[in-house]
Amino acid sequence: MEIAPRDDPRVVALAAALQPYGWTRATPEMLARRVVGVLDRCWLLGELPGPQPAGWMHDVEPADPADERVAVLVEALNALRWRVLTRTALCRQLVGALDGWSVRRRLADIELGWLLDGGT
Repeated sequence: MEIAPRDDPRVVALAAALQPYGWTRATPEMLARRVVGVLDRCWLLGELPGPQPAGWMHDVEPADPADERVAVLVEALNALRWRVLTRTALCRQLVGALDGWSVRRRLADIELGWLLDGGT
């Protein structure tokens, strides 16, 4: 599994967002849904001009259970003893898992495109 750098802005934002949340008592699915929700909010705010508003993480909605990234994170969590990790170490693992999945998915899309184009 990939591990994101400690200073990755997504890791920093996710660790801050999980601090007040009882993440060690959450189910893998609920934690995964919250992580995807936080990362989506972080991405959205990063796309908007100006500074991030104070309290940006207080009302983050968990992602839909059907979001395919939730399944990716649940699988990653099930492969880890995640409750014994520090919050930052967990966030590095989860961001890395999503990065690895994203790369594999883009490569599969490229290969599918080649196959559909007749390999040219």
